[in-house]
Amino acid sequence: MIFFGEARARRENLEFDDADYWLRGERPDAWWIFGESGQGDHWLLHTDSQVYFFDHDQGQRSAARFAFVVESLPQWLEIANVLESSDRSSDRIVRDALERISPGLADRYPFALA
Repeated sequence: MIFFGEARARRENLEFDDADYWLRGERPDAWWIFGESGQGDHWLLHTDSQVYFFDHDQGQRSAARFAFVVESLPQWLEIANVLESSDRSSDRIVRDALERISPGLADRYPFALA
């Protein structure tokens, strides 16, 4: 999970605005890219403060292809903290920690936890 600084976020979002990257040119204004997976996938913040994930393997962007992850950016930061320390923890401990952040999160998280 890579959290963008201000300059990188601005660059990513300028590219994000390009209609060619969107299915049927549908670019909605409700999204802000704030991070990436390191594999071309993006973490997005919606204007309602919810955090979503976009897997670039899905092709062109579409709001319908964004997967809800958590209710807020602070929760996403908690996920990052849990995963940062997960190399020393068991899969069960990580799953339990994610569930404490948000019920169902271990199943919504877009990558394998083990």
